[in-house]
Amino acid sequence: MGLGIHKDSSLVVYELPLIGAGDSKWKDNTWICEHLRQLANKIENTDFQILSIGVETRNNNEVIPQIVIKGFENKNNSFGK
Repeated sequence: MGLGIHKDSSLVVYELPLIGAGDSKWKDNTWICEHLRQLANKIENTDFQILSIGVETRNNNEVIPQIVIKGFENKNNSFGK
């Protein structure tokens, strides 16, 4: 698991699982700290404008809550500034 990035129409969507595989008791925070650093760098480096932040739950083999951030990269270009 890791930081997921994909396009949803014209929005960019960042997804970050809140628990690691097999860590149902949420005991290991080292991996999420690294992915939060990657997310912060990505937001800074792309001049990202956040439109929404939320939590969604995915259910493939196990229930995995994840942070979902939607917005525009290079916001100055997106809004014609």
